[in-house]
Amino acid sequence: MAQMRNRTFYCFVVALFLSLSLFAQSDTGKVHGPEILTRPALGLKVRPYLEYRAMVSAESSNLSTGLLLKLRTATTYDDAIKNDILGSLDNGLRVGALQNNEIRFAYKGHKRRYLRPYAKQSIALFLRGQSALAASEDMVKLLLNGNKSTAGTPQDLSDFAFEDWLYSGLQLQFSFLIDTVPISIGAGVIVGHRYQSISTQNTTLFTAESGTEIRFDGSVDYEAVSRPFAYGIAGVGLGFDLATEERWGKHQIKLNAQDLGFITFSDGTGLEVDSSFSFTGINISNIFSLQEGSFESSLDSTQNVLGEPSTINYTRLLPFMLQLEYEYHISIASLKSLYLQGRYRYLPSYLPRVELGARWQLRDNMHLNTGFNVGGFNNWGISAEYLCQIRTLWQLGLGVSHVNTLAIQGLAGGSSAFISLRYYL
Repeated sequence: MAQMRNRTFYCFVVALFLSLSLFAQSDTGKVHGPEILTRPALGLKVRPYLEYRAMVSAESSNLSTGLLLKLRTATTYDDAIKNDILGSLDNGLRVGALQNNEIRFAYKGHKRRYLRPYAKQSIALFLRGQSALAASEDMVKLLLNGNKSTAGTPQDLSDFAFEDWLYSGLQLQFSFLIDTVPISIGAGVIVGHRYQSISTQNTTLFTAESGTEIRFDGSVDYEAVSRPFAYGIAGVGLGFDLATEERWGKHQIKLNAQDLGFITFSDGTGLEVDSSFSFTGINISNIFSLQEGSFESSLDSTQNVLGEPSTINYTRLLPFMLQLEYEYHISIASLKSLYLQGRYRYLPSYLPRVELGARWQLRDNMHLNTGFNVGGFNNWGISAEYLCQIRTLWQLGLGVSHVNTLAIQGLAGGSSAFISLRYYL
């Protein structure tokens, strides 16, 4: 029976990753959702529950936490901020911002022992925003100081990438067993509210010292769609979440996939250029705030040269997240297990993230997770997550992905913060 259970689990894992590879072949976009993905809340309740989850994240491999806070709130960048940014560059710039709000109603709890990580059936409403930026050092200098300061010197603007998403969804989740392997599937309708994407390849820019001409050589792809109302319907699609786990003895493997799906946008703007030409200048402002409209002014100032943007419909993969974890269960005082976790997000500049950590039981109703991670939008960090059952009906979860950058805000990195609150009805 144990061998059959293991074979079933392995077949499910292989089938999932094969389906993801087929998905990825249909789109050429770059590589989101919450940066903290916590373990299921404590307790093995049968009764239904309400749960709220929230996450906010701003991270960079170059910029300090204090500087990221300034950039998110500043309306203009003075010389001091510009000098801080330029002084932080190291082979380009990577920045990412994530946010998630979710309300879930589990109207059927877990009734069978092997289903305990997941609700039997639930419905959820969520709103997610994700932005990511990757830029060369020359591009950052151009954006901050304009082209006059680099006149007479060719600038490398290759491999620039920016994506900005805002979407919401209504999801139905259910779980079932294959032998004793628990599987949770969430399927929902996704509504896209905003999408922007711009990328360059093999691109250079040269400004004549006299300032009379700017020569561009390379390719630019630009897409944008939004509505006058911030949460208007710009596109509709489908999204799926998958989760499963299997344990044999002290060993356990967990697999999670979030936002596997697509959105079809309508009445969007598109512009694709692959040529050489000359023009008089560009105007790009507030790019580092990663907010809507960052590229509108640049598009307006160059459309006479680049051509008139066209109105198009297009389908794009959601910025999905994959997570695979191995956990080794032990019992040494309050130390209960060690884990190795890998995570990938389909967003520009996001590097595969790996975390090695430990899970502790402080009391019967209190758990603590600590870990060391590398990758993502950041370089490295020390994470902490606290889970607590309050009396009988409440469960609280708090998490921070980079304790070190919050404690010492001069360190490059930023952080993610997570909170969850569950109430059993």
